[in-house]
Order: sequence, then structure tokens, then C-alpha cells
Amino acid sequence: MVDPTHDSLSGAGKQDAVGRDERLPPTRYARLGTEDPLSALPPTGRTILAASRAIVARDGMQGLTIDAIVEETKVNRSAIRYYFGNKAGLLAAVVDSLLHDTAAAVSRETSKLPGGAERVDAFVLGMRAIADDSESFGVFFNIIGETMRNDQIKAHMAELYRYFYDLHLNWLGGSQTTASEDLKALARLLVAVTDGLGAQRLLEGADLDLGAPLALFSRMVRSALGDTT
Repeated sequence: MVDPTHDSLSGAGKQDAVGRDERLPPTRYARLGTEDPLSALPPTGRTILAASRAIVARDGMQGLTIDAIVEETKVNRSAIRYYFGNKAGLLAAVVDSLLHDTAAAVSRETSKLPGGAERVDAFVLGMRAIADDSESFGVFFNIIGETMRNDQIKAHMAELYRYFYDLHLNWLGGSQTTASEDLKALARLLVAVTDGLGAQRLLEGADLDLGAPLALFSRMVRSALGDTT
């Protein structure tokens, strides 16, 4: 078992461990649907971020240590602090990259379609693709657990959910200033259903059939939007 006081990214232990005392860098979620956050990082930063995702997917949060990242990437230990500052900064970057992967895929398919049944169907297909990505959901839920112990990460995740809610509201054709309360509630429900199905897929595996619940949900969304075709 990894000793959390020795070489973890918790900030305790070794002097060059990534600490908690630095301010979490601000995020720009509004651009994540189209702009890959990895593109703003130089190759070493991208390597660290990709390795961190792989480590959390394979070993969970307890496996995400400086030693593990160095072993995986062969980068200089100081590069982790240089590019990401602290544990919260690194995990925020991992979350941003996960969000880009999901948001970009759905945005591409829905933004070019008019409203109505065709747009709903494209969106529901996107929901299925997101729920089917068990590796990304595994990383995501591991980080969700960390939010209970780190207020910086909790604030970042809350910002993520606010953005994801706004994104869903936009896909439904509304905005914070123009949407009805029912449409806002539907946007919240879309986020919850995507996360819930992703969790079930992660736990139950490929044998879980998402076709029937998503078909029913598509009809429910159409009905809520006044389209029963």
C-alpha cells in the first residue's frame, strides 16, 4: 500500500511533493467543448497529464504519487510542480481533459442540427457514448471521491458541473436568461442521467443494455420539449 505521508500528491512528506498550498488555477470551461486543454501544454506537461489519467484509471487515487508519475513518464520530478502547481491543479487538469473528450464529441454532433427530434436523438447518442466510456468515468469517480478531502478540488468540480449544466441547457436551445424553469430542470436531469448511466455501466460492465433506458429517455425529453414525433 502507498504511504500517503511519503510520496503522495497530498503535500505531506517529501519536500518536492506537490503541495496543497498553492491557489488552484482558474478554469475556462466555456472553451472546453472545442479546445483541447492538452493543446495549451508543452509536450512534457501533456505527458504528465496523460500518465496521471492512466495511473488513476489503473491504480486509483492512492496510486497517484510523484514516484508513480516519474516512473511512468521519466520526467524530472520538479516538472510536476512546474506545470500543475499542486495536487488540485493536476487533478483539475485531468478533469478538464476528461470534460473536453466528452463535451467535444457531443457538441460536434448536436451543434450542427436544428432543434427537435433529430437534435434530441443525436444528443442521446452522445449520452450513450459518454456512458460507455468506463475508463474515463472510472477516473472521474475516483477524483469525485477526492473532493471530500480537498476543498480546492471540490470547488473545481462544482464549477465543472455548473458548466456542464449550462452546456446541456444550450443543447436544449435555452440559456440562463431565456430558459423556462422546466427547461432548466430538464438540463439538470440530463446531467444526472448521463452520470447515473455511466456509473451503472462502470459497475455492471458491458452486459448492461443502455438501449432501452436511453430510448425511453429520448421519448421523455421529446415530450418535455413538446415534440412527440
